[in-house]
Amino acid sequence: MPRASREEEEIKKAFSDAKVTLKPGGKGVFDISLNGKLIFSKLQKVGALVERYPDPGELVRLIKKEGFYISPLRVERAFLQLLKEVSPCKLLETQCSYKDGIFRVKDSAFNLKRYKNVYLLGSGKAVLPMAESIQSILTNRVEETLIIGAYRSSKKLKNTTYIQSSHPIPSQKSVKAAKLIKKKLDSMQDDDFFIYLLSGGTSSLLEIPKAGVSLEEIQAKTKELLKTPISIHNINKIRKNLSSIKDGKLAKNCKARGVALVLSDVLGDNLEDIGSAPLYPNEKIEHFIMGSNRTVLQAAKKILGKFYKTNIIDEPIKDEVKAEAKKLSDFASKHRNSNRCFLFGGEATVNMDKKGKGGRNQHLALTFLDTFNHDFNITLLCAATDGIDGNSDYAGAIVNINKGEKKSKDIQKYLKDFNSSLYHSSLFKPIKTDPTHNNLLDIVIMLIY
Repeated sequence: MPRASREEEEIKKAFSDAKVTLKPGGKGVFDISLNGKLIFSKLQKVGALVERYPDPGELVRLIKKEGFYISPLRVERAFLQLLKEVSPCKLLETQCSYKDGIFRVKDSAFNLKRYKNVYLLGSGKAVLPMAESIQSILTNRVEETLIIGAYRSSKKLKNTTYIQSSHPIPSQKSVKAAKLIKKKLDSMQDDDFFIYLLSGGTSSLLEIPKAGVSLEEIQAKTKELLKTPISIHNINKIRKNLSSIKDGKLAKNCKARGVALVLSDVLGDNLEDIGSAPLYPNEKIEHFIMGSNRTVLQAAKKILGKFYKTNIIDEPIKDEVKAEAKKLSDFASKHRNSNRCFLFGGEATVNMDKKGKGGRNQHLALTFLDTFNHDFNITLLCAATDGIDGNSDYAGAIVNINKGEKKSKDIQKYLKDFNSSLYHSSLFKPIKTDPTHNNLLDIVIMLIY
């Protein structure tokens, strides 16, 4: 079957994860089927005139034209590639530059020759790669770097103090870290300039309780809020009422001018909500959104659009998991004949009342699997851009449902016990990335075919 072998090689070159099976046909048969659908036949009028073999590249074009060729493996690879495309380093390096003393952020320019010292401060899950990127851009212009993160790190950056703080529950580490950042800001003079790197996780990484409030009270309230399906806006309103540094108060005594480079982990990119707004509002500090969930969706569309028709859905994922799973199932039903990929962004909420293993993304994927009752093929990926989904070791999960396939009878038990991670690791495909040092909310990739 030399002709078939050449076509196999061509397909695998274009689709590296494709599973190609060669079967002897006899009597001049040369048929090509994709996921059970005949797309080319030498003897039938399917994709070509009768009695000819496919031209070079024709099968690849036919597969792409079908608009739905993608496997769970390709979905996962697309997600992993997406994480690289929206990495903090790449986002900053493509939007910031420094030349002849001028530091540019997007369309704004700051003349650093006017200032005696330039300081680099920051907090959040993405602070390490953000700091590395800015240090590389500014070369030797940064006098001192003080950054607070969520993860242990052995990375050595020049003139840098890195402190691993506490997340998601603030602790004495959070208080110590906040006092150090505040002390540095308070010590700056009019002829100093600072760059603050802000990303998700800051609300717990930095904390100083306001007068009359104890750290223990904040810890108890945070634990309560994390178990409740409540919006991040309402959570941060409560946090601000208990804190002396949130809502723009962290830099209230700072004399220096500064800029805040922000990676948004909230829908709508409201500066009042990102990290509980430690520096906002403040007329001396200009804020720039360097990346957001919209950035993730646009990058995902660019990656996946190479293979099939892709649409970004504007309605965000923001409600309780069960409600979101129902909306996704209804959406899929309305688009059952679309042969398309749809991208959703945001963050669902989970009201956990048991000590299971999992997170909102794995729980959403499993709830969707339980909810979905339609007779067509679908692949669904639900994953967190920070690489950590709840209390599990995974970023999320993929479920692949084939037409006519029966569901496991155990799904309800896993959902009831909040053990979505255990279910996915035993039957489906959990996604493991380890912490990505980023946080741009979650993405849901839905493929209908």
